[in-house]
Amino acid sequence: FDKMHGRTRVSSEDLSKLGYAAELSGSSISDLETSLKFLAKNMLDAQRGVKLSVDTFEALNVKTVDSNGKMRKTSNVLLDLADAISMLDGDEKTGYAMQLLGRSGTNMLPLLDAGRKGIMAMGDEAVRLGKVVTTSQAQTGAAFTDAESRYHAAVSGIKNALFFDLMPALTESTNRAAEFIAAIDKKQVLSEAAEGEIGRAHV
Repeated sequence: FDKMHGRTRVSSEDLSKLGYAAELSGSSISDLETSLKFLAKNMLDAQRGVKLSVDTFEALNVKTVDSNGKMRKTSNVLLDLADAISMLDGDEKTGYAMQLLGRSGTNMLPLLDAGRKGIMAMGDEAVRLGKVVTTSQAQTGAAFTDAESRYHAAVSGIKNALFFDLMPALTESTNRAAEFIAAIDKKQVLSEAAEGEIGRAHV
């Protein structure tokens, strides 16, 4: 979750809760990440005055900034969006979901239909089950993953070095084997093999 936090700017704790809720709803953590990034982009566009984004959030009565004019947390806006979209029907619901959450919006509809209350209840369940990853835990996990990647890279580097060091000798022996096979009198080999088969047939 530490890497995803870097991509979405949503805390590891919130990502854990929302990810669990998304999976329970039949969506995925990948859909959640894509949706959060797309939502954050629309929030920024609305703050900059991009008409389409401004109008979409206003139509749903979803606030993207707080009373001080500062950008709200993306996870909190998503909860408000869930409340708003859960009240809609059919194509309107799908249209708003895709407009604000991108291509993963339709996959997120089962989660959004749960509304703020339902999503928060699933998040509380994630806490009770020990599914929530803290920021510190996520950073520790990311550090281990990086260390593991470096280890595998080092092992791969050794293998590459050995392989390329041996390659000239392997190339030479392969060429010699090819030359040896090419020099064999194939007609004679076939003739001797045929004679052997005939001899065995008479035994």
